[in-house]
Amino acid sequence: MRYSLENIERADRFLSDAMDATERALFEKALEGSEELQQLVKMQGIMIQAIKRKALKAEIINIRKSGGSGLTNWLLGGFVGIALLLAGVFLFKSFTSVSTGIRNNAEVPALASQSMVDSISQAVNVSDSSSIIQKSASAIHGLKTWVAPDVQVFQVLPSAGATIEGKNGTLVIVPSNAFVDESNKVITEMVQFELVEALRLEDMVLYNLTTTADGKALETGGMLHFYFSCNGKEVRVNPARPLYVEVPTEKVKKGMMVFEGKPDGTKMNWKNPKPPKKFLANISFDLLDFLPTGFEDSVRALMPYKGHMSADKELVDSLYYSLLLKKEIEPVGVLKEEDAARIYEGGNTETTADTVLRTKTVEKSYAICRGIDPLSVKTIKTEPYAKTFIATKEFAERIIELHRLQQGEDLLKLYINNLSGNLSKADSAVAMKLSNKNRKIFEAFAAQGLTNVKDATIYQERLNAYYNRKYKEQKVSRDRLQKEMASKNEAELAKLVGEYKNYLKNSKKINGNELRAIVGQMPAANSATNSVYAFQWAAPGWVNIDGYLHLLSKGSEEVEMKISNSQGTTEVYQWLNTIQNLTPLVQNKGVSRALFPKRDSEYAKEMQNTFCFAISKEKDEYRWFDFRYNPYEIRSVDVVLEPMSIADIRSRLGMYDSKAGKALEDRLKYLEEQAIKLLQEKKKQEEFLKRISEKRAVIVKDNQVVEKLRKVAFQCDDEPEFRSQIWYN
Repeated sequence: MRYSLENIERADRFLSDAMDATERALFEKALEGSEELQQLVKMQGIMIQAIKRKALKAEIINIRKSGGSGLTNWLLGGFVGIALLLAGVFLFKSFTSVSTGIRNNAEVPALASQSMVDSISQAVNVSDSSSIIQKSASAIHGLKTWVAPDVQVFQVLPSAGATIEGKNGTLVIVPSNAFVDESNKVITEMVQFELVEALRLEDMVLYNLTTTADGKALETGGMLHFYFSCNGKEVRVNPARPLYVEVPTEKVKKGMMVFEGKPDGTKMNWKNPKPPKKFLANISFDLLDFLPTGFEDSVRALMPYKGHMSADKELVDSLYYSLLLKKEIEPVGVLKEEDAARIYEGGNTETTADTVLRTKTVEKSYAICRGIDPLSVKTIKTEPYAKTFIATKEFAERIIELHRLQQGEDLLKLYINNLSGNLSKADSAVAMKLSNKNRKIFEAFAAQGLTNVKDATIYQERLNAYYNRKYKEQKVSRDRLQKEMASKNEAELAKLVGEYKNYLKNSKKINGNELRAIVGQMPAANSATNSVYAFQWAAPGWVNIDGYLHLLSKGSEEVEMKISNSQGTTEVYQWLNTIQNLTPLVQNKGVSRALFPKRDSEYAKEMQNTFCFAISKEKDEYRWFDFRYNPYEIRSVDVVLEPMSIADIRSRLGMYDSKAGKALEDRLKYLEEQAIKLLQEKKKQEEFLKRISEKRAVIVKDNQVVEKLRKVAFQCDDEPEFRSQIWYN
């Protein structure tokens, strides 16, 4: 491809910031509409970075100063020039050529552009293509932004497909042969896949991504931008082989839809809502927890037991599966203290009436007051169920609820009898058998509209591989954390709990290097281990997961935003933290009006955590204003913008982002819970060791352990409705 000298000169002036405001605006407009010009800017940026390599310049100067001959200097200069040219050509090809070293296996991750140029960037200080895009763009797909978006670039071999994971946890499965050109011909060369994530408040504001659809307020679950190209030309996704996208969230909210972004230059409008669709992924049974809530914690708290000083997975499972055995050894007589200690520590357990203890075999039957037969749980964790919705994280969530129910065993059979249908159909069948609160729980499961494992067809292999990899990573992280926590004494654990409480009191700041280090070990949010919004998508541009808000249907109240020192381009936003809504406010002669539901409305309480943001930009200088207020206690806000760097603006927005704050708080909360559990366990172990000499017999104590675990598993109590018993003969 040949570029005109005029365009090369314009690109050079643009990248070196030598244009005045008018010339720059005209060039940016031309840049938006020309893929050829965009490619030229990328290429020119690479060359400029290479030429400016300081170490290389210094080396040339040093050689010349050393008195080399004119011929030597000429040869050196020519060599360096050729080397830089070749480096530029190599880098350019690295963005567009097909890699032949990619294996077509279950989960071939997409290659980030940075990984393809690392060996060169160390020598000539070249950034990846996404950073060059950031330097040259102030708009993306027709939407003016306050800062250049963080564009993540991946290289995808179309014949193999790809598994892409964004920095903030977005998962994109690209099926094989998904890309086509303008003639619907399948693309075979390497495709450049560009992803922008806007899941945090700071990204929404700085990318100018407001949440309204034809003037109606929306509640967002996250926004994304996609762009695909091959050899510098835009390519399309075949609608028959769309991308599969999952966006992690703390909680899936009812009524959320997937909207297509339609920017008009300065504002974003969201159109064409479609319902989301979640596919299921099979996870290894070894990574799933099908036991009753609290069972493993109870085993840990009752350690030591029969020579086990700690509770590993094998011991926990074996104890659970053995709870309905009907034959037991019951002691008859008194056990000497020294013999009890020897038996408990794993010594010779063959006993006689004369030497240690007389025993007898007794027949017992046990009742399940609530929950599931452990043998049923053991059965469904076998090969015949490994490729069904039983082996999914979603079913693991449901079996936790079944363990709480009196008819849990019968309800489990409903799921087993509906394996060929959608999981949501089985959820509905279970909900029909329940009432009150329990019915609502399973109706909520049914409302998720989950399909079956077999429905993920073109995504299934990659989806399964990704979920299993993430579950393993999470297990390793949690095991490492628990091991580190278990190594601490009571004083150290108490200190961690204290640091967490200080964190809550001090503006959510993490206090203490140790707490900060431990929190950093915990797994970040991702679609495999979090709840997700999921959908299929084939269009380039912006996409948003949103739900309509009906806040002003019964009238409204308003608060005025008066801007006193607007400069350049200024925007005012209203942010409703509790419902994740960012609304642009229309300005008229320096005044914007924010509308709120009436103070006696059912939504009024949610409005009390409201924020006003204002941002302006003139040339390269930013001004900022933020204010937190209760709209029912104030009638107007004076907006006074002050100079502030983008870094400080991001920091300010981070303080108001309930999502980010909650994610950190949840991680710290988990840490505190682990510390408290370990404190309790250590105290119980100490108490047990103090009382062991008073025990009548170790075998009696072991039987008590089993009885305690049985109560945890089946939740028996004295209420009349739970006195009915299921006998196993």
